[in-house]
Amino acid sequence: MGYKDIVLRLRRTAKFGCEALGPENQTALHAAIRGRYTDCVRALLAKAPRLVTYGDHKGWTALHYAAYYKYDSILDDILDLQDQVSDLTEWEDFEAKMKQAEGAF
Repeated sequence: MGYKDIVLRLRRTAKFGCEALGPENQTALHAAIRGRYTDCVRALLAKAPRLVTYGDHKGWTALHYAAYYKYDSILDDILDLQDQVSDLTEWEDFEAKMKQAEGAF
């Protein structure tokens, strides 16, 4: 069983969750990028795209790690997801504000 198989199995387990934080506030995505496990990175991004926004104890996101480790093959995937997640987050913020406003009347 390779790393990708382990990640695929763990991501189906509710107790684990792809967004769980480990040592130094790092996610499984941080670790997969540091280890250059492309299959694992892509599996994690497919399951939990918001991981691209998570910073570790230094504030480093997946993009920081990919750039630092010169992991060019995954940089475009991360940048594309950052745009998508950013758009989604902005919409959710707007929706939450609208619900708050409705309750004020």
